[in-house]
Amino acid sequence: MNFYADSGYIHAKIYALHSLLLSRKDYSEMARNGNFNPVINGLNSGNIKNDYTSIKERLFESQIQLIISLAEASESYHKVFVLFLRYFEILNLKQLYAKAFRRTPVPSIWYNTGEFAVLDRGMLTDNTDVAAILKYTQNTWMRDILTSESAGSFEEVEFSIDRAALRLAAEFPNSMSFSRGGDSMKIITGLAAYFRLSWSWRLQNVYCWDESSIRRYIETNISIPAYGFGIRSSVEEWERFLVKQVQTSYVDILTGAGVISAERVMERALFRDFSRTFHENFHSMNTVTCYLALLYRQIRNLFAIADGLRFELDPDIIMENVICEG
Repeated sequence: MNFYADSGYIHAKIYALHSLLLSRKDYSEMARNGNFNPVINGLNSGNIKNDYTSIKERLFESQIQLIISLAEASESYHKVFVLFLRYFEILNLKQLYAKAFRRTPVPSIWYNTGEFAVLDRGMLTDNTDVAAILKYTQNTWMRDILTSESAGSFEEVEFSIDRAALRLAAEFPNSMSFSRGGDSMKIITGLAAYFRLSWSWRLQNVYCWDESSIRRYIETNISIPAYGFGIRSSVEEWERFLVKQVQTSYVDILTGAGVISAERVMERALFRDFSRTFHENFHSMNTVTCYLALLYRQIRNLFAIADGLRFELDPDIIMENVICEG
């Protein structure tokens, strides 16, 4: 690990990378011709039903490789980039447990996080059971995600891993000095509001839970981080704003499909805010955290296009799941 870059270098690099984010026109052309050249020269959908896993993994690696490099570049930003990479490795952990419980989805995408990975893809082909995974992860940063008591079923495991992903987001402000950590709190509280609303609506309209049970569940499992005065009020302000966006879009959340539409409306609102915040202050920590949020969305956009091509969806339908600038 070299730690050769100062803060100015990191921010300049992030601005340069931001300028390379794909536009709606780029995505539309991919959806129409199945050609991923704007991302990887020479990569196209080809026989996507057979190459689906490989295509998605190559798309991911093309997006993440510079983040891996930046994680080695700056001591002050190291943990921020590592936390971002860890989110994807959590998905690998979920995949390993799914296989151990014989729930492995097909196809299975493995997220390559380079030298920061603690899990090995070879574990997918080994006869790795739940006990072996637990033992292996006890010597890694994943040691607090699960215990033998919370790994009795895949549902319990999946829930614990999803909560760990939320905790990673909440750790962002703690990964920097107090004065800079405050910059990112608006982003974190926005994400917290999104998850609280999304899970509440799913529990209400898909699983038919009553209001008091939902409230207890949300406060227990998606609690508001206690990082200082005003955090709860910020989350509540975000919740009011996001609910208004959904209502303005005339989305009926009383159905499963309505919940999905509502989530998309909220994601678009968050994306617009992150895009705007990115430009507010060149030297702000938000420059980095907003870019990572936008890059995460770009990865999801590329995957949505690959999914759409695989199932031979109309390009216009594919583009409904793409959220981007421009």
